[in-house]
Amino acid sequence: MLKDTKTRGKSKSRYVRFNLKRSNPKDRPTLILATLRYWIGTKDEKLVYSTKHSIAPNDWNKKERLPESEYKFYKELTEDLSEVKSAIESIYKQFPELPKVEFSKKIDIALGRDEGEHQSQFVGYFDDYLERLELLGTKAKGTITRYRSTLNKVKKYEEKKGVELRILDINKAFHQKFTHFAYSRGTNSPSTLAKDFKIIKMVLEDADVNGLEINKYCKDKKWKIKEQSAPILALDQKQLEKLIKLDLSDNSRLERIRDWFLVSCYTGLAIADWKRIKKDNIMNQRKKRFIKISRQKTKVNVIVPITDACLSILKKYKFKAINISDVKFNLYLKEVAIKAKLNKIIDWSEWDKGDLVETRKKVHEVITSHCGRRTFCTNLYERGIPMMLILQASGHKSESQFLRYIGREQNEQADRLFDLMTGEPVKSAAV
Repeated sequence: MLKDTKTRGKSKSRYVRFNLKRSNPKDRPTLILATLRYWIGTKDEKLVYSTKHSIAPNDWNKKERLPESEYKFYKELTEDLSEVKSAIESIYKQFPELPKVEFSKKIDIALGRDEGEHQSQFVGYFDDYLERLELLGTKAKGTITRYRSTLNKVKKYEEKKGVELRILDINKAFHQKFTHFAYSRGTNSPSTLAKDFKIIKMVLEDADVNGLEINKYCKDKKWKIKEQSAPILALDQKQLEKLIKLDLSDNSRLERIRDWFLVSCYTGLAIADWKRIKKDNIMNQRKKRFIKISRQKTKVNVIVPITDACLSILKKYKFKAINISDVKFNLYLKEVAIKAKLNKIIDWSEWDKGDLVETRKKVHEVITSHCGRRTFCTNLYERGIPMMLILQASGHKSESQFLRYIGREQNEQADRLFDLMTGEPVKSAAV
């Protein structure tokens, strides 16, 4: 405890306190900060110093301002925090009116810390980078979750290899070893791995901007892994009719799944977007109804016409979507597809440790929530609606991005071309 006699003639105790940077989410580590209030002349100052330690709020005793005694690193962490506390108290006694910046520098010196050394740890820098993004709010929650997934893979890589990666260790050798590690641990698609490396490079570029040295290989073209398109499924009108006519009055669980999947097919909204639909998102314009909403993934505003069929479903549920995880929704949607007899066998491809394996699947085996968005885009495109109008509703930023959503097999597209060229329609395949 420190004594401060500058508080209006009265002696006031000064304490070094430890607080968490964030109290939520409870299971995610956050920085432990040391704080001290003190006076410089008549100005009340507050020192906030990062202890460089992180802990999940669940493992923190808020009352004692220390880790819970059951915390697995309790002894080591409390000893380190005690050292930080002692350093702050010692410096304050020597320099009671030290400006905050100088105060922090002296603490670093007292603790023998090299800030450059700390920042050069890749995982630590990655974690700090995500915290900055969360505080700024410039990225969607789902995007941050995807970035954190990559961070967790790097952490598992460190654990498996028994190494602590520094920023300069992210080089050609890491690229090769991490590729092998990812495929051996369940990553199958090159596109997934390509996104991981893209995120890692993004973090390295941020480090570079902040004056930290990075390995030049991450700037090389070979750093990239070519993203390859995943197989696409879009339902045609006959398949949609099967879903619409399916009687699910005896199964409210599957009826809700079917209905909200149809909302996606009618609007082109992804599951993360239609889940957020409220009555406030409905706008009227010249006796026409539209949904106006900002896409969660891209923050792009879209305005989508509401058909009578779509409006009927929205009214049925009082403009409030079901609360369900994406995983469960996809699982139940496959049940719906089985009941609707979406049994058409289609060409399909699956990734196995980076290799594309050609196979054949039934529609009900591979249908997912995102099929609704692709169905919307594909069916409008095939009806000859101008692409730019569809882009306005779908929120795609470019024609090339949109065209990757067109989900028709090659033989189906050949049939359509034949129809247009000859005027003699070919009998469609069974669905």
